Amino acid sequence: MREGLKKKILGILAGIREDFLNHICRASEQKGKAAISAGVVILMFVGLGAAFLYGKGHNYFEQSNYVEAGATQTEVTSVPEQKEPEDEEMLQIQENLDRYRTTENVMTEENVYNILLVGVDRTATTEDANSDSMILLSINYENKRVTMMSLMRDTYVHIPGVGYRKLNAAYANGGGELLTATVTENFKIQTDRYMAVSFKDMIHIIDAVGTISLNFSEEEAENANTTMLHMCQNMGMEDQYEQYKIPGAGTYQCNGLQAVAYARIRKVGNADYERTERQREVLTKLIRRIRLMKVSEIDRLANQLLPHVTHNIPENEFWALLGKVPSLINYEVVKSRLPYDGLFYSSREYLVPDWEATYLRLQEELYGKND
Repeated sequence: MREGLKKKILGILAGIREDFLNHICRASEQKGKAAISAGVVILMFVGLGAAFLYGKGHNYFEQSNYVEAGATQTEVTSVPEQKEPEDEEMLQIQENLDRYRTTENVMTEENVYNILLVGVDRTATTEDANSDSMILLSINYENKRVTMMSLMRDTYVHIPGVGYRKLNAAYANGGGELLTATVTENFKIQTDRYMAVSFKDMIHIIDAVGTISLNFSEEEAENANTTMLHMCQNMGMEDQYEQYKIPGAGTYQCNGLQAVAYARIRKVGNADYERTERQREVLTKLIRRIRLMKVSEIDRLANQLLPHVTHNIPENEFWALLGKVPSLINYEVVKSRLPYDGLFYSSREYLVPDWEATYLRLQEELYGKND
């Protein structure tokens, strides 16, 4: 399989060389031998570049934690199934959801690529864990736009093979593959790919990118400090806690631990709604820093970042995304959240969307059209 992929990639690069050769031949008719000599030099560099790019790209992929479709992830095991609610209200909610799931079509479009970014609420790879942070990153190549859409973890959904649960329970029951299947089935947006990191990994990723500027209220600083203390205790670095404490209200250049603690604040402001805003803020500021990096710095970052990432993107897709990075980092970034304001209601501890209205608005937002 790997040899076939190598041949495919080298075939593409050979095509590029052929295009160069045709261009040079046409140029030679007008400008003579000087053009041919220059073309030979260019072809030499393209040939060397092909081998270099394949080696570099393959090295990136090998450093990441690729999970093949259908493969069992050893760090994830099934959790005991909960008893389904039997009261009339919940049964009606389930009936409405079932009707929507079985009648609406899944939206897919060649020019739109969806990938789910998952923050897993664990500090050790052996723990079952809920997906504490879920951001659907939707890339619209035609409109040159990236939509960063937080999925609320308390959204009431149907998890294939499990039953009706909160959305964040899908990862604990079957990892990224089950979570993406749940998002596709319930939101009707084709979502096959995911990238997952634990909070501990996210600390290292942010530190590799560099500090980011974050503003804290007094309450946010207090809550973040409590979270940092727990994280330091879980990671065996309690003796370092004092040097990371946020002094109080104000704006600070935050390292990975401080930024992750900020993104996890939940008991300040409008609970999980504001927390998703903080998560998108952290991710947006990381993207801004990466945009300012030189190629050599991005290469260093990739080598530091990829070992912390678990994903199911095959190497041929990985290559395609890698080739688009220079243009992607300049796309317009739009931030959003599901469920949409005004298109859901709360029942017990669940968020229940107006699925039909959500479906139409989501298609319009990501694809620029609906069916």
